[in-house]
Amino acid sequence: MSSYAAYGEANYSFTNWLTATVGARVTHDSKRMTRINVFDGLVATDSWTKFTPKVGLKAQVNPNLMAYATYSKGYKAGIYAPFPGNADAAITALPPENVDAFEIGAKIDWFGGKLRTNLALFHNKYKDLQIGVLTSGGATGAVSADERAQGAELEITASPIRNVFIYGSFAYLDTKFTRVPLGSASYPALGDEQRFSPTTSFKIGGDYDIPLGNGDKITIGANYSWYDEQAQGFPNVRNMMGSYDLIDARIAYKPENGHWGVELAGKNLGDTRYWTYQSYLAGYARYYALGRTWSLRFKFDI
Repeated sequence: MSSYAAYGEANYSFTNWLTATVGARVTHDSKRMTRINVFDGLVATDSWTKFTPKVGLKAQVNPNLMAYATYSKGYKAGIYAPFPGNADAAITALPPENVDAFEIGAKIDWFGGKLRTNLALFHNKYKDLQIGVLTSGGATGAVSADERAQGAELEITASPIRNVFIYGSFAYLDTKFTRVPLGSASYPALGDEQRFSPTTSFKIGGDYDIPLGNGDKITIGANYSWYDEQAQGFPNVRNMMGSYDLIDARIAYKPENGHWGVELAGKNLGDTRYWTYQSYLAGYARYYALGRTWSLRFKFDI
């Protein structure tokens, strides 16, 4: 495989508070594939050239408020199916993946910088999205489909008093397949959501620094996160995992010189049982995440 690209970006300030960004990229990809084991000896070559632009506006409304809007186009070269069902499929590449991405947002500081909020709204339209699936022959494969993904993200950070740092985030995600391939019962159905894409999720946590009087400090931190039910495979109706939550915590010591430190951390302290992947090869299987774990880490600067 070879890939070449030329790109550039320029900014133009209309006023001291409004700036436009214009960018573009031209990409040329070439692939040569020789089959072994399955359809041994078959050879295929393909190449693609794609122009992907980007435009945006940024408005620094005042020292505490910045708003922006962007549009960009993304591209990914075509791929060959790993286990094709026939000779034609063995030498035919899936088409390139394309996405039109729109985003608007704002970054706002409150109360003299003690509170910061970042809000983003996005809408992505995928064409010929490349997804791994189980083919009708029982092997892993790749197909293309169209998908719409849109949502909102909110991040909050705050330091209301000295030595206290609080953070939180909330995400809403709406994904939907608008065009699906035909041929296997394990392919996404029309209207299915993307895998590993909970509709809502949030996280909240904080750190507290305890000064020791000589420049050394101890930091105590914890966070809680929650994830909505989500699809783990296709079709969704047969592959849904319920909602789950996680609790993490840590205590760390750092001396004044900052060249070393030690941290005791606990992950998934509630011992939540959830899986991160499921497979159908050689039978149905789920791969579960680790349960409660503890770690003791020493850090040194060399």
